[in-house]
Amino acid sequence: MSGGIKTVYAAFMDRAGNISGVAENQIFFNKRMELELTLFDLDSDPINTHCTNERTVGAELYVPVGSTPAAQYILTETAGDDPEVGDSRWLPYSETVDFTLSTGEGEKVVYGWLLSVSNIVSPMEVDTIYLDQTAPEMDAGFEIWDTTSADNFPTVFKAALGWSNEPYIFANIPSEYDEGCGTDSMRFSGGIDLNLWQPIDFNIDFVEGAVSLAYRSDSIPLIIDTETEGRKDITAQLRDDAGNWGNVFDENSMITINGGYDTQAPDFDFLDIYSLEQSDSITTPRPYSLPIYFTDEPGPGFLWKVCWQVMDNLHCTTYDDTWDTDDPDIFNAAFPSELAEILVADVHYDLNVVAVDSAGNPSEMKTADLLVIPDTISFGFTVVDSNDIGDPEYTGGLSVMTIIDIANPPSEMRFGESPTALGSWMPYSENGYYRLGSSANGMKFVYAQVRYGIDVSQIEMDSIILDTQPPTVGNIIAYDLETGDPNYTENHLIGLKATGCSDNYIIGSIYIAEDADFTVNAVRCDFDSVSSDGSIGWTTYEVSEEPYITED
Repeated sequence: MSGGIKTVYAAFMDRAGNISGVAENQIFFNKRMELELTLFDLDSDPINTHCTNERTVGAELYVPVGSTPAAQYILTETAGDDPEVGDSRWLPYSETVDFTLSTGEGEKVVYGWLLSVSNIVSPMEVDTIYLDQTAPEMDAGFEIWDTTSADNFPTVFKAALGWSNEPYIFANIPSEYDEGCGTDSMRFSGGIDLNLWQPIDFNIDFVEGAVSLAYRSDSIPLIIDTETEGRKDITAQLRDDAGNWGNVFDENSMITINGGYDTQAPDFDFLDIYSLEQSDSITTPRPYSLPIYFTDEPGPGFLWKVCWQVMDNLHCTTYDDTWDTDDPDIFNAAFPSELAEILVADVHYDLNVVAVDSAGNPSEMKTADLLVIPDTISFGFTVVDSNDIGDPEYTGGLSVMTIIDIANPPSEMRFGESPTALGSWMPYSENGYYRLGSSANGMKFVYAQVRYGIDVSQIEMDSIILDTQPPTVGNIIAYDLETGDPNYTENHLIGLKATGCSDNYIIGSIYIAEDADFTVNAVRCDFDSVSSDGSIGWTTYEVSEEPYITED
């Protein structure tokens, strides 16, 4: 018998055989109860049935045509047997209900049942939705650059990252990563116009003041805000299919580039390397750097690079903090090593120079008379551990001793960790001290220069390894030198073997004593032999003549 609405007709007959009129009634006959369960994000438009960034989601409880009307429902993330009619978890039925997912991101599996008005329990129905509450990551960063594709000395130059001297710029997010629902959108805000300068589909988010579009890894043609010149901070964000926009809490999901718009050309002057006075005549040993006085007024930019031309040879050097001096307008601009190598002593050169600001604006090209003098003054230079002057290879502290070996004492000396960023001149001392600029362990290079009045030496260099991590303690084995017995000996002079020790570099010595406080017969001994990895070594040690004391 098929299910559905059944109509029943009836007539009555009395004992005399008289038949009444016909009466009728209907009844719903069905033993089938089914559920079609669909989970969806409550805030999405159009509806998102795959991902959500909120724990509370919607659930559509659809009853297929032909099923018994539903009265109650159960939703849970715990699989199990079909519930009984009297189960306490039954809730009043509605076509759509809210359901709160468990904590923790990932795919959520929800199980559901319906109970019909005639107490029929539907078979279990299952649906999934992914809970993703983390915004996508710009795993290769975010870049902005102007439309200048190449430098053309002395008039056209590319700008620093984020800067431009024209309205049109490119933005690029080369790749993205989202562990959950996948990246679908990107948006840019800050110092930009709400428009693009090439025909690409985009939307304007007036609430956020942003340009948004589908994620793409190629270049996006943005227009920088040119109403005023100055700093233009531009922010990029990604959004995933769950609706998570980049924010300050999720790493690399929102990145701001501190750029700017500047159309004003900078200016600079050559400086004498000794007096730092303005001069178009430069006399110097073979240069590693040359001082310049740089200004960028009224523009808001900063020194970006300096381009140098000697004869037909052109090279540019890019600013870094080693150029800085105590005067914010004076820079020790790095001189290209490619040019320094071709300079010949006692020859005058026309040195053509252009200083470029961060927006790619070049200064007027200026020419100096460059005379290279012989750098024949040389000297011996060694860096050693200030606590162990016999060790020129390793130091355990940032302060190192500098040793200058030169026949005739010069008047001044200076040191640095870059040949283009030597420190201030100081009175000469054969043995001095220099503090390393970085506490990171590893090889450190220290450069030194001396001078006699205005005669400057060449730059010498030495290196030393900074190691601030102590060795790990392994095991010490005492033994008789003649028999090798690790338990008994009749001699004061014994052997000691260290095993299982380790260090980032090399274990050089061992401290030995006859008490834990290192006060009784304490001796520092060098290893007689050390394995290549520094993990084992041995030495000899003479014990004291104090009587043997048994342990309690």
